Amino acid sequence: MQLRSAAVARVRAITYHRPPMPTPATTRAVFAACLLAAGACAQAVHATAVVAFDTRSNAGGGVFQPLNALGAPLGGGTFMGSLAVHSLGIGGSLTLSFAQPLRNGPGVDFLVAENPFESTTFGATFAESCFVEVSSNGTDFARMPARWFGPDVEPGPFAVVPMGSSENLAGQVPVLAGSAQAPGADPQDVCEAGGDAFDLQDLVGHPEVAAGRVNLGAIAQLRLVDARSGIDRDAAGRFVRDTGSGSADIDAVTAVHHAGNATAAGPVVSLAIAPDGTFTLSVDDPDGWTDLAPASLRASLQGRLVDAGALLSSCVLTRADASGFTLAFPYPLPPELRYRLAVSVKDLAGHRSGAARSRPL
Repeated sequence: MQLRSAAVARVRAITYHRPPMPTPATTRAVFAACLLAAGACAQAVHATAVVAFDTRSNAGGGVFQPLNALGAPLGGGTFMGSLAVHSLGIGGSLTLSFAQPLRNGPGVDFLVAENPFESTTFGATFAESCFVEVSSNGTDFARMPARWFGPDVEPGPFAVVPMGSSENLAGQVPVLAGSAQAPGADPQDVCEAGGDAFDLQDLVGHPEVAAGRVNLGAIAQLRLVDARSGIDRDAAGRFVRDTGSGSADIDAVTAVHHAGNATAAGPVVSLAIAPDGTFTLSVDDPDGWTDLAPASLRASLQGRLVDAGALLSSCVLTRADASGFTLAFPYPLPPELRYRLAVSVKDLAGHRSGAARSRPL
């Protein structure tokens, strides 16, 4: 009886202090606002609006639906390109914006999901490339310093090229996020998601950045420009080679670092690959290496997840201190062997960093 009396008193107290019931109209408004807020949070890391597009009169054929490039990626996996895409048109372009500006954080800052797919040759993809440009004011754009490391001949419309044939071009790595092949893949993880990774740090020193016209801490728009095979050149003056007869097809763009997740406490992954195929990997955390989450360590080679521990066990430890460690893969590889390597990690709070690089010439 005492318990029951206490319970009744508690119910009465809550009822007494309960605010008036909202009207049906208020309830509907609040419910709608919650739905919109939930949707905005879920989509905040992906492009949310189409600013402009030019398909050059649908040159090359394809799927011309710019809205397909918004939201999360719907990858087809290793062996199939997504059809939920927007084709740029040969020489065409697409400009997208974000709910929260992209920012230059530690390592990879955003991922572009095109729709390449692997053939029967391991690590070689049918890929249609595009340049990537960024802007903080919607007027001045800086192009990521694209490089073509692949064959200096036309591959042909149905050929494939090895992954690692390019840097800072979108269109070479198959998209796993959103595919049946990789259910639950993290669309912001450079290793799990697939797609092509970009680090805004590569633009430090660009004339538009140096002049203050492009702010790498507040990128509001991203423009994708189809690369015309044998016509357009990379940042070093080499012709970009395209394996398709059409244009690049855009599935999604995903922010890894944006205004909503800015922190100075996250991990830092850095990766450098030398022309001889050797590489150096550093993993650090400002709160010390004990703040890293070992289970979150991921690695991918040629766009496929691999055992990170096994891969890194082939390296030599060259540095270990309170903040982190550096590993080196010291064995030169045959000059014709192109490859694309990515590594990612999170700290205990869930902050992330990743790096992805191709072997240069």
